[in-house]
Amino acid sequence: MSIAKPIEQIHPRTGVIVKEYPSIRAAGKAVKVHKERIREVLGTEKTIRGFKWKAKTYKYNTGANILLLDIETAPSEAYIWGLWNQDIYTHQIMSDWYIMSWAAKWLFDEEVLSDRLTGQESLIGDDSRILENLWELLDQSDIVIGHNLDKFDLPRIKTRFLIHGIEPPSFYKQIDTLKVAKKEFDFSSNKLDYLAKLLDVQVKNGVDFELWRKCREGIEEALVELEEYNQQDVKVLEDVYLKLRPYIKGHPNMDLYVDQETPVCPNCGSNNLRIEAGKFAYTQAVRYQMYRCGNCFTISRAKKGTPFNHKKQISAIPR
Repeated sequence: MSIAKPIEQIHPRTGVIVKEYPSIRAAGKAVKVHKERIREVLGTEKTIRGFKWKAKTYKYNTGANILLLDIETAPSEAYIWGLWNQDIYTHQIMSDWYIMSWAAKWLFDEEVLSDRLTGQESLIGDDSRILENLWELLDQSDIVIGHNLDKFDLPRIKTRFLIHGIEPPSFYKQIDTLKVAKKEFDFSSNKLDYLAKLLDVQVKNGVDFELWRKCREGIEEALVELEEYNQQDVKVLEDVYLKLRPYIKGHPNMDLYVDQETPVCPNCGSNNLRIEAGKFAYTQAVRYQMYRCGNCFTISRAKKGTPFNHKKQISAIPR
């Protein structure tokens, strides 16, 4: 049987040459690798829609794989006797929460990746299929960004991974835009939709609890609407992140992901740096030249500094 000719394209963000095959078996045959080892050897990834497999060959790498991520979960159902100050015990829980949909996109990519439960899967609370697809993306990520990522999205994802016996993905760094908003600013509200309005970026569509109720009942149209809402959240998240990025202290150092000698901006990876004349960052012993990024306007400092001149300082002490 002949092997279907793969589709080749160069990724606009990473410069990766991608060969896309119609199946994992076809990709394995093309490079003479058994399908069980295809991921290990080729670093393949599963496309979210169509479930095709991509065998990737790196031409050059312009930076980290930065994933923007958001999930939507089903509400738990429980027997209760009132609305206020209720202690709900585990034996009162009728059905626990689960992930109904997720949406993600690589930074600056046009395509939004997403997946959702079918009506039947939602009725029985089985999110194992969409978690397998989400695992593929997290495993490829160097940095993951989300709003309330540290306390909600990732803990919930990892909880469902554990329940379904899914192994942890490869290590990645995390950026929580909610934490950034709380730490660095004093907004009246730190909700994503409020920040989007205030920062003059695209705004989220409004939905109400009725949508989540219909999704729990397995209504397909509601699940489709939830996925679309989830996709828009990720687009808004990207815009808000880019607005906040110059102020993010402790941002993962993008210089580590760029293979070049010239200095780059630690927050965005651009080499468009300009010297801030006469401005330095000081420690007790060394001063460092300050730079401003011409791309994202982040302030950074040089890697090497000018050592403290002890003799000069001692001679300057009045006797």
